[in-house]
Amino acid sequence: MAFDSTEVKWKDLRFYLNGQEVVKFTELYYDAEQEVEEIYGGGDEGDEPIDLQAGNRKYFGSVKVYKTVIDRMNKAAVALGYRDLMDVPWTIVAAYRAVVGSPKTTDTIPNVRFTNYRRGMEQNAKGMPVPLNFKSMRPTTL
Repeated sequence: MAFDSTEVKWKDLRFYLNGQEVVKFTELYYDAEQEVEEIYGGGDEGDEPIDLQAGNRKYFGSVKVYKTVIDRMNKAAVALGYRDLMDVPWTIVAAYRAVVGSPKTTDTIPNVRFTNYRRGMEQNAKGMPVPLNFKSMRPTTL
């Protein structure tokens, strides 16, 4: 059996926020992490771990969008009775395929809560990309 080693390119990624496609973004990362702790015993090897114990998992990430997207997100949040975009539970969908005709992969990241955002610019900037960090529930992949 041959394996297809074609990689996904940036242009293959489609990004949706609460069902609306966002094209003004320059970065998307989402991570899964699990706590792991070493278990130690006694005896001559007491300073060496004898096992690893797994604990809680957590999910988090970041997306970098342009200021106009932040403005629209805040406007939508206020229209729904929230203070700003950090109060809204968002759903992120990332859909991509490596080549035309290959199966599409869709990652859904539910209950996204943005934890912070900042505004600002640098000299000679052509736009204002704004990083949004988030925490979420467990992503699913189809």
